[in-house]
Amino acid sequence: MNVIKNITTKIAIKCPYTMTPTRIVVHNTANDASARSEVAYMNSNDKYTSFHYAVDDKEIVQGIEENRNSFNAGDGATGKGNRQGISIEICYSKSGGDRFTKAEANAVHLIVAILKRHGWGIDKVTKHQDYSGKYCPHRTLDMGWQRFLNMIKEELEMREEVEDLKRRVSALEKGEVAVATPTPIVKPTGKPKATPKGYSGSSVIDYLKSIGQDSSFKNRQALAKKHGIKNYIGLANQNSALLRKMRGY
Repeated sequence: MNVIKNITTKIAIKCPYTMTPTRIVVHNTANDASARSEVAYMNSNDKYTSFHYAVDDKEIVQGIEENRNSFNAGDGATGKGNRQGISIEICYSKSGGDRFTKAEANAVHLIVAILKRHGWGIDKVTKHQDYSGKYCPHRTLDMGWQRFLNMIKEELEMREEVEDLKRRVSALEKGEVAVATPTPIVKPTGKPKATPKGYSGSSVIDYLKSIGQDSSFKNRQALAKKHGIKNYIGLANQNSALLRKMRGY
């Protein structure tokens, strides 16, 4: 999703300090305006309150450059939220519903892009509440903060697997063999969710999960090598072959 820029000209009021960001601060707007309207309103008034991005169900709009601070977290002129945080406002949180759900999903895409760009982990995602005690992002908190973090974590892992797959496909196209050091196969701990015979689907990832084994790309690559599948890069036919061999077919 493209970022629309509507950068404030009120630098002395909205973002007077240069900033080296160290974290992300998540907010809900607590009203039902669009991202464009939120940023336009911020730019039009002379209040100190400010933020870097507003995200709705269709767009991401940036109001402040990431190398300048914003007054978003309520922790004072020298607080880490205000002076080190990239602030993101998620729109349509007053009424919630489908627009908010889509806005929150778009915020996840933006957050993952920022984390990847800075080389940060999930621990860099914080909430307004962490700095001033205000119950914000209110609807995201109502729906479950850990749920929101899990959404970010899942997309991060997905992007990493896709990037790894692209690297391996590129290596094969160049006539190189992409070989990674196999990681030890994780053995089941506790009772598996299902027995091998009980799984009837066609996903090797779901099959491994059903027997309590690690379903990551690295472990699948190690299993493929063990079962004689060469140059495993996660292609559909390779996954099908691995599933058949794992199940003894």
